[in-house]
Amino acid sequence: MQLASGQQVQAGRNIAVQMRRPDRLRAEIRSTRRNRELIYDGKSVTLLNRAQNFYGTVNVPGSLDQAMDTASERFGIAMPLEDFLRSDPYKDLLHNVTSGRDIGPVTVMGVACEHLAFTQGNIDWQVWIDSGPIPSPRKFVITYKDEPGTPQFTAIFSDWDFTTPLPDFVFKFDPPPGASKVRVKEVRESVKPHQTEAK
Repeated sequence: MQLASGQQVQAGRNIAVQMRRPDRLRAEIRSTRRNRELIYDGKSVTLLNRAQNFYGTVNVPGSLDQAMDTASERFGIAMPLEDFLRSDPYKDLLHNVTSGRDIGPVTVMGVACEHLAFTQGNIDWQVWIDSGPIPSPRKFVITYKDEPGTPQFTAIFSDWDFTTPLPDFVFKFDPPPGASKVRVKEVRESVKPHQTEAK
């Protein structure tokens, strides 16, 4: 983000993701400003705001890919690091890429990786892929070229676990004590023409 002085600074947050394909996801987002949880149980997406103790649920059955599309297009709910959660991240990430190159080997937090860089419209993005037997992402950077100060988003991936089974209860939402349920409006409801002027 940009301060009033024009200086660019980074704000950090931690995201813990548990996923079971084809249709289960749980994500915890924590920072000094946010404390949220997002759960997809194969039938509905629930977003919990722990700080203010309220939650909303929308019905979006289908695969995780379908749920992410519906949640985003109809309700404006974005899944954390969505491109990496899809069934085919390679296809999704490279869909609008116009150029790319292999920068070469590099180390990310002690892990040997291959550094790749791509250009896509008004952004540049880079990904560092683990060079070991499981080629998982270790770092991801997006540079927004058309925005003032060309800000960057950086994600560091750690603690990958591809072997521990995740039972159904991991993806079951239980409201915290005293939590209020709120209605989640569809995006198109909030952009009806002349709605504001009529009030």
